[in-house]
Amino acid sequence: MKLRLPLAMLTLVIVPTVVLSFLAARTLEHDQIVAQDRLENNAAAAIELVVDDIERIVNDALQDIHIEFDDVLNLPRFDGQLNVIADPLEDSLSLVDRIFIFCDPWRKLSWPEPSEIDQGEQSHRNRLLSALQDRVVFGETRRARVTRMGVAAVTEPRIALKVGDSHYVFTIGGSGRDYYVGFRVDLGGLTGIIEDSIDRAAVGGIMLTVEGPGIRVSSAETEGPVFISDSLGERSEVEGSMGDENLLTGNALPAPLGDIDIRAFTEDPRERMRRVTHSKRLFTWCIVLLAAGIIGGAWITIAMAYAELRRAQSGAEFAIGISHDVRTPLASMKMLAESIFFGHVKDADKRQLFLETIVSECDRLSQLIERVLFLVRFGQGVLRYRLQEGDVGLAVRESVGTFLSRYPGGSTPSGDEGPTVEINVDEALPSVMLDNDAFAQVILNLLDNAACYGIKRTNGAPVAPAWIGVSAARFRCRRKPWTAKCEWVRVSVSDKGDGISPQEQKRIFRKYYRVQGTASGNLSGVGLGLAVCRDVAEAHAGWVDVESAPGNGSTFHFYLPTVGADSGAREK
Repeated sequence: MKLRLPLAMLTLVIVPTVVLSFLAARTLEHDQIVAQDRLENNAAAAIELVVDDIERIVNDALQDIHIEFDDVLNLPRFDGQLNVIADPLEDSLSLVDRIFIFCDPWRKLSWPEPSEIDQGEQSHRNRLLSALQDRVVFGETRRARVTRMGVAAVTEPRIALKVGDSHYVFTIGGSGRDYYVGFRVDLGGLTGIIEDSIDRAAVGGIMLTVEGPGIRVSSAETEGPVFISDSLGERSEVEGSMGDENLLTGNALPAPLGDIDIRAFTEDPRERMRRVTHSKRLFTWCIVLLAAGIIGGAWITIAMAYAELRRAQSGAEFAIGISHDVRTPLASMKMLAESIFFGHVKDADKRQLFLETIVSECDRLSQLIERVLFLVRFGQGVLRYRLQEGDVGLAVRESVGTFLSRYPGGSTPSGDEGPTVEINVDEALPSVMLDNDAFAQVILNLLDNAACYGIKRTNGAPVAPAWIGVSAARFRCRRKPWTAKCEWVRVSVSDKGDGISPQEQKRIFRKYYRVQGTASGNLSGVGLGLAVCRDVAEAHAGWVDVESAPGNGSTFHFYLPTVGADSGAREK
């Protein structure tokens, strides 16, 4: 049984708990991976939204310029009308810094006129014209022009250029003459557009940053690494900013803004880490508490089952003890009654002795039944005590007399020498409140234990009959260290047996507990005798204790408060 319980605990509780903990940990890890993937997907969607938004705004601005200038540039003469159209467009389109119109790039710049620009601007214009010519010759635009010349429906390709630190975008216009119309991107206006776009896109714990030459925009204030960019687009990272370990994903803005990056970070990485740590701790404690609850519940269940098994085993031993003790007087009475019935006893005096013995055995059997009923009621927790003022000395003598009546002629039923009992009861003991039947059971239990366990043994064999000392005397003491001294009547039962170890002394008053290695054929041998003594003592507002040492015998003390004693001094 003792081996099966740990195996059952291991198989049914500990192993499933370990497996459950492992699965929970894997689930937590999987949830974190799923959450990270979801966050990265949201970040990619947010970046795509910003890129599409900016590309749409660039295309809308280019289309508005194309539409406004297309009709004018197809006229035979359009001098003086370009400024009238360009100035309002530059003011109304926040993305546009300046509008440029090239007729065939190998001829001349139609607007702005060379007289309106300084030498530096003229140099920049020449570089822009050269870049546009290269794209027309080597890029997709030349192929588009050839295609456009052969079909009625045309696709207007977009030409994205970067000259110096400036970004340009052009498209082919005109149906009768070829020209290129476009604009230079205003970084200030672009910054405002990006701010509005990333504020709409950055949701769900995501922070977007847009960085490039001359521009840095963020959807939130951060305490992390700030990226500093110079005019050549080189970046350096300074202390205190958000590092790449918090980067979710990134991309570049659409042409001509390809040197400007947009990145997505976790909005507050430290808060995210705190949430992750909190989730791990929460899952860990849930697993620990679950495991503790399972193990604790299993342990309690097993302990209760084990206790029930002990009770069942004690009940079996109890029944065996009863059958043994009942069988002895019944066998004696039957033998004597048959001798008289069949006329085997002719002598009248011997017949009278046999009849007296039968009556004595009947009384003994009646007392035995009363003890059985008392122990059964105690085991069921239904004992009721009726306390009345009584004489302890008289009750002790009567109980000892009942005990000795089991040993007629001073010998046991098996013929062995019975125990020797010495009584020392003080005269004029104070009155106490007693339940006589319950008190008698206590004294009989203590006497039974002394008769059984108080025999000196050598190699398991008894050396001498048991000696039992019974005393009743006044005793003045404190019930607890914090209570006042008061007067008690102390009834003591002593023996000269092998004694009880200090460890066992703490357990012997428990129900169904028996000292290891002992055996008994009496009723208290099921482990209820001393538990009964403790329960009766507490019902009488007293207590029971033991003084013992291995090899020096044992003395059990039963304390009863005297009538009129201060109830506060008897506080438990």
